[in-house]
Amino acid sequence: FTNGTPSLLYASNNVLMYATVPATYLTWVTTPTNTTTTAGFPAKFYSLATSDSELSLKYQWYRGVPPTGTPVVGATAANLSTANTVAGDNGATFYVVATTAENEYSITSSVATVNVSLPVLEYGWAKMEYWYTANPGLAPFVAANGTNLATTYATGPDYTIFEPIFEGNSEYNMNPNYTSRLSGYFYPPATDNYVFFVNSDDQSDLFVSTDNTPANATMVAQEVNWSNPWQWSIDEGNTAMAAPAGKRSDTWTAPDGSVPWAAGIHMIAGQQYYVALMHVDTGGGNNCEATFKSISGPDPVNGSYSAMKGKLISSYAPRCFSMNFAQQPANVTVPVGGLATFTAAGTTDSTSAIGDEGNALNELTNYIVYQWTKNGVPIPGAINSTYSFGPVSPLDSSIQFACTIRALGYTDDGGNDLWKTSTIANVVISGTDVSSLASLSTNIGA
Repeated sequence: FTNGTPSLLYASNNVLMYATVPATYLTWVTTPTNTTTTAGFPAKFYSLATSDSELSLKYQWYRGVPPTGTPVVGATAANLSTANTVAGDNGATFYVVATTAENEYSITSSVATVNVSLPVLEYGWAKMEYWYTANPGLAPFVAANGTNLATTYATGPDYTIFEPIFEGNSEYNMNPNYTSRLSGYFYPPATDNYVFFVNSDDQSDLFVSTDNTPANATMVAQEVNWSNPWQWSIDEGNTAMAAPAGKRSDTWTAPDGSVPWAAGIHMIAGQQYYVALMHVDTGGGNNCEATFKSISGPDPVNGSYSAMKGKLISSYAPRCFSMNFAQQPANVTVPVGGLATFTAAGTTDSTSAIGDEGNALNELTNYIVYQWTKNGVPIPGAINSTYSFGPVSPLDSSIQFACTIRALGYTDDGGNDLWKTSTIANVVISGTDVSSLASLSTNIGA
């Protein structure tokens, strides 16, 4: 034997065995049920079998109906998250087969059907998807020619969150070691030639389509090292280190040695262009951002947010059908000079998580947008479930406060956004001024 060589004792040589009591039963605890999803998003099914076997059970999912279904590649867990669906997947059926480790018993689940509805186009939002379990890296998203976006990757993401700007984890880090896709549609503000910039930690590829079709997207810029958030013209957090030429589209070099976008990327005002930022994180910081400028405009300033936000971006979200208040705001009694606080809570059937450039780890179950109003007028920045203001004056007793809520995908049949508005809440002024209370406390203490 040679030091450093592996042992020859392994199961495939049939020189190892484990003696166990044979299983006597295998039965379902949970079988998959019909599910509804939206085109462009995965369908999810759940199952669980139980047995008295000492060894772990085996699962295999199939598309179709038994016994002629087609195995879903890699789908060997109790639960299934499909690749992003298309309209043609409507009515597709799936089932799962559970087997004991030594194949003594095998059971087939009921057949479940996926219903695929049309998505809702949401302006002002980009879609951020995370792959932790599969974590495929950048390669599966680049076509064989080295420049086009590959759209055939089949494994659905572990998490999806919608961001109000074309940035991911720029303010706070996510858990490390994942592959992500930040995508959406870009609407040029004017007909012009444009330059795109990319910035990320770690590497990333930026793709821009000639239209609204992902299949027509091609690479225009790359982050080949790493950069702190919003470092558009420097690299690796070093203010003295100029960014590689590939971080901007007008100096990015294609695999064939050409610089295809040196004159800018021509775009028509208001037309919809698909954009995708593929990003991989291998530890440490994990921000990613893209921005743009006209070919003749100034470069973005280091430290500045992406300009891709508001009406310049959109993405599709699954339609939802329920939006209600679990808690209505109530009148509050406050002394003159005090602080008034109103609270509301919404509930919805939406599963589209909403980010706000905060900590995405805390936003994966945040499904509701809040906007407080004062006499029917939106209050700038009042976008949380709680709103406070002060110091209160007697004039505030005549103001009507309310909260409006919405989930992404909540529209009428015509695609128009729907909001729910709370009952009116008022400030009730008590007779004691807080400044008087403070003065009284001071006098008593003296």
